[in-house]
Amino acid sequence: MPRFFAQRNKVVLCVLGGGILPFALPPGVHADAIITNDSVRINEVSDKGTSAACNGNDWIELHLPPSAPNPADLGGYILHDNDGPRDADAFSFSSSMSSSLDPGGYLLLCEGEDFQFGIGGTDAITLLDSSGTAVSSTGSLTDRGALGVSFAYDDETGDYAYTSTPTPGGPNVITRLPQLETIEEMRKRLKAQNDEGAAFFNMADDGRPVEGGFGEVVDLRMEADAAEWEKLAGEDRSHEMYSPFLSASLTAAAADGSDGPAKVLANLTSPGRIRPKGQSTLFLGICMDKSVPYSIDWDYYDPNQTLFGVRKAYLRTPMGDFSFVREWTSHRMLARFGLPHLRARTVRFFVNGDYVGLYELLEAPDQDYVFHRSFPDFDPKTYALFKVKTLSLGCGLYDENALARAQERVNEEDTPPYSFERGEHRDKISVLGPDKVWECLSEFNLAMSGQFEDVTLAYVRSSGECGEMLVKEGLVDRDLGSNAQDEAMEAFIDRHLAGNQCDAEKCVSYNLALDVDVTNFLRNFAVMAATLNQDSPLGNGNNYYLAQTGAVDGPGWAIVQYDHNNILSTISADLCDAFACPKEDLIHWSIERPTCRGFNTNRMAGPLLSDDALRGRYIQYVREFVEDVMTDGDFLQQVRGHLEAIRDEVQRDPWGDVALLFHWNSTTAATVRRAEPNPSGCTSCPSRAWRDSSTCRSCPPCGNVRRRYLTSSKPSTADRSPATSTTSNRGRPAWTGGWTVPGRKNLRVPMDVSTRAVTGPG
Repeated sequence: MPRFFAQRNKVVLCVLGGGILPFALPPGVHADAIITNDSVRINEVSDKGTSAACNGNDWIELHLPPSAPNPADLGGYILHDNDGPRDADAFSFSSSMSSSLDPGGYLLLCEGEDFQFGIGGTDAITLLDSSGTAVSSTGSLTDRGALGVSFAYDDETGDYAYTSTPTPGGPNVITRLPQLETIEEMRKRLKAQNDEGAAFFNMADDGRPVEGGFGEVVDLRMEADAAEWEKLAGEDRSHEMYSPFLSASLTAAAADGSDGPAKVLANLTSPGRIRPKGQSTLFLGICMDKSVPYSIDWDYYDPNQTLFGVRKAYLRTPMGDFSFVREWTSHRMLARFGLPHLRARTVRFFVNGDYVGLYELLEAPDQDYVFHRSFPDFDPKTYALFKVKTLSLGCGLYDENALARAQERVNEEDTPPYSFERGEHRDKISVLGPDKVWECLSEFNLAMSGQFEDVTLAYVRSSGECGEMLVKEGLVDRDLGSNAQDEAMEAFIDRHLAGNQCDAEKCVSYNLALDVDVTNFLRNFAVMAATLNQDSPLGNGNNYYLAQTGAVDGPGWAIVQYDHNNILSTISADLCDAFACPKEDLIHWSIERPTCRGFNTNRMAGPLLSDDALRGRYIQYVREFVEDVMTDGDFLQQVRGHLEAIRDEVQRDPWGDVALLFHWNSTTAATVRRAEPNPSGCTSCPSRAWRDSSTCRSCPPCGNVRRRYLTSSKPSTADRSPATSTTSNRGRPAWTGGWTVPGRKNLRVPMDVSTRAVTGPG
């Protein structure tokens, strides 16, 4: 509900902007700003949020000057951004709501609470009255927004200015920002910020350990209000909403392995904020009552507070990676191979003195210094980093039934927000317990199906252009940079991602090479092929970012890898075909065709690898990666040392019991395979295995089909059945038994049944 306050209490609102009308303006005023006396005006805008309002989300404040002769009735007024007043997300003041603003009063509305749109760094925010006349506009923001900074009306100059003193709830206070730093000053600052973390991560920019680096495992100790932490650690985790913490410290792990702190390595005395973050890793963690992943903002309340230069970090659980080292290892390999990477380190996580679990702490990709490390020549005005999310897969390939269901829902009033957006509207994930893996898998499949249904609805409500819809809904999400690259990304999606398939005979003719950094793409494909990574652009199109430096004559879009919990495992075979056989022979796939099927099925890899010359370069990169990185003696010794260091902690971690089961199953499966012949008739093994596990013994090694026999219990009858229609608790059609990527009937949510846990995107 909108909140109205008297003169000294502001009202804040998250807004869309745009549709600026020509207007004669006084000297010094932004060319497209609209300011009228004695009328409601947009008084202050925050496009990056402030810690004191709206849970950190965007906001806008409306104000009626005290000189206005009468209260203003806002019924029928519209707020919008550059998408215009007819956009579905434009905010309309309903005539049914109490919307009278008194002279001197302020009105506050918040993104996510009152409406669903966000403010771009260069958007113009516009207010139309009930007749459609523009009565106020900020003009285009100039992309200097930051946490704790707002764009506010200055009564003295009659113009808008950025201020480092936001006042959601009182009159504007203008504390102008310092003069912009030069490009060289910026690069020097970002390099210094990156260098702060070298010892903490024990990782140089080339992936090698550094002199004086911290130990293999350190302790991250967080203090939080007990009630806030209890709320965050309960079923509210499903909402992925932020909660504050009071302070944090980093200590060396005790030499005797106890939980007591040893040497203090860092003290973060200011509060920050933390929220659960993830997909399958979050869902399964909650449902099975184990540890879950988190996102932490160290600098939320104190912009000068960092953890060795890191402003934002992810804590990732080992769910799906029961070696506990794939993420740690992958980014060190990427760094050694000269590719964009994140820095990772292993921590024991404690809250209020209680052990939570063993985590991999990663730098968040959406930080300028991380981007600068990989792309030092980026243009700060036009660069961008987009995350390609799971729910973007198969856009435009929705079947007739899905489209019909979406069409029936077009006019429903409870969406948005959609189920794929985080927030309190989300259904809570039930906590079923550690032994309810099959039930949890069924619930996860149901939730994913419902989210795909909502994506289809958003598609139907849009113009039918995948690029526009995916960027607008944050399914290809700009995590860094200004909106200057939004249109370019929309065009890239429509040319190269939507449909995810090119003509079998003409795939090489697609001009992907003109739009991307070819060397970056080929070297990334080499790493993905060598590490059997089908949970990637090489396979199902998942788990990566696209970076644009914005530099003049730059090489184009580049891949930044993310989420490696499925590499070097049979999961890649599941991602290709859940019933393919023999999955155990995946390592013998030819590197000449590393995609699951023909090149024409993969528009990210096919157009490049179909070209003989480019394929030759890719094969040479595979050779270099294997010889110089994967089999490098010093690197392998570094990995062995890390494995030894975390051995005892793995057994203690909440996911450690699953890791032990994985080890037992893998060892036993190998013994069974060595002892058995390899008769024909494998194709019947999967179906018979569900009905009678003993018959699967006579089949050749069929990957995870065999491992179903080795798990401690069979799946329930419901889990053996094909996907069947059901209804989610929001009344939306969904399915049990697994969800399918639209247009890719053989690509289902990956499940490593040897560990009996979903290990898909997350």
